[in-house]
Amino acid sequence: MSQLVIPLALLSSAIVPSCLAGPRVLVAGSDENTCLLTRVVPAFSGAGFEVTTLGSVDEIPGVDLSDFDAVWLPNGIDATNPFCPDDDPVPSQVVEDLLAAFVADGGGLYLAGENASDTQTMFQAWRDAFIRDRLGGGDVEGVCDCNLGSTIYLDPVHPINAEPNPLASFAAGTEFTGGFFDVGNGTPVAYGTPTLTGLPITAVWDVGDLSLAPTGRLVVVNNSNNSTNFPSWAVNAINFLTDPKPCNAADLAWPFCTHDLADITAFTTGFVTTEPIADLNADGVFDLSDITLFVTAFVAGCP
Repeated sequence: MSQLVIPLALLSSAIVPSCLAGPRVLVAGSDENTCLLTRVVPAFSGAGFEVTTLGSVDEIPGVDLSDFDAVWLPNGIDATNPFCPDDDPVPSQVVEDLLAAFVADGGGLYLAGENASDTQTMFQAWRDAFIRDRLGGGDVEGVCDCNLGSTIYLDPVHPINAEPNPLASFAAGTEFTGGFFDVGNGTPVAYGTPTLTGLPITAVWDVGDLSLAPTGRLVVVNNSNNSTNFPSWAVNAINFLTDPKPCNAADLAWPFCTHDLADITAFTTGFVTTEPIADLNADGVFDLSDITLFVTAFVAGCP
């Protein structure tokens, strides 16, 4: 225990500044219904987000995703969509690899995915496999018949529906809105019934929920063709996706991206009680190597 107390005590004078920054959002691809640029992007800009837009997911390899905090990918459509047809609704293998690495590195990702008809399921099929196999978020599948004008009710206690735009619901603006029978290990946050017991149509994965991207966040909605309140809800989604995440091995306690006494306490407590949080090299042993890793990361600060 003495070898633990001494180096950690020295860190009280080595608190590093926060590495927080404003949300930087990459929007790649067109949206359904009235199209993305006239609805969601202005809402993002109005909320003070730094927004970059790409006309297609094919353009993603041309940017450095590490420059962004969140990627908004609304391409849940088919080339035959009568509103905003897209020629590349399913990301290529190159784009998939980039997105997987982005989330694994702690990025926030929004994925739409329409299942409005038999001709518009390609993106959803790709999306669900991507969540399951590349991110480790479990199976996500199913569809509900939420007809035009139906109300999608939001879970009032989840942060995605809280400030700055507390919303009770938004309305479906297309013939059908997809739903999930099984949301894997995600959390359902929007449903097709007022009792919040029907099939979920929106789910989120928080930090720690994605086994292959444990510091990333994910928001999935089966159809973004929604009218009332959707741009405001989208702002909340970005706020959730860009909520601070641990920046390195020593960033163990809220607020994340700030190394302070809370991180020291979390590590010390975990070390003494042999909790996984303090097993930084994941070898099942709590020893000097874990202490060294913590001290080194703490002093180094955020990248």
